[in-house]
Amino acid sequence: MDYQASKPYIRTDVLQEMTFDNRLKPSFENAQMKKVLVAFDDKNPIGYVYAEVADVTEDLKYYVPEWANNIYRQGQYIFYLDEQDLPARLGTFNNIYIKPEYHGLNIGYQLSNKVMEWMKNIDGITGIYVYVSNGNEQVVDFYKKFGFQSSHNVLGGFITAYYQKIQRSTPKHL
Repeated sequence: MDYQASKPYIRTDVLQEMTFDNRLKPSFENAQMKKVLVAFDDKNPIGYVYAEVADVTEDLKYYVPEWANNIYRQGQYIFYLDEQDLPARLGTFNNIYIKPEYHGLNIGYQLSNKVMEWMKNIDGITGIYVYVSNGNEQVVDFYKKFGFQSSHNVLGGFITAYYQKIQRSTPKHL
């Protein structure tokens, strides 16, 4: 989270206060379905991806996580647009980290590809979100490789949401 905290231009203080305990741990513990994939060099972990899938209901459309309480303003989009059809089964590509000395070796892409495949194969999933913190826009092209498109600003631009609709073909009955 240190890398993320070093980049923002909107509310630097909020990202600097984020820790495993107040950001990732609650997300992980409360996830309905989750997947963590870890890459190793011998026995040493060198990177990971984390994704989750949840049955999102209308009341979650306006949920404000504890870390966002001091930046939320009434009327701002939180994580889902008003137009989002809910209830829906939605995925979130939550987090990726690769140690800097392993960048450029395609590790992040391989882990991401596997976690995206996992989410896309969950029954009933209709879409996947990824949320990019302000100041971390250089990762957008990476996510676009997986089919994500810009969706909306979250918390007044503190985060930008990217979305991928999952198309399922309906089998034809004879």
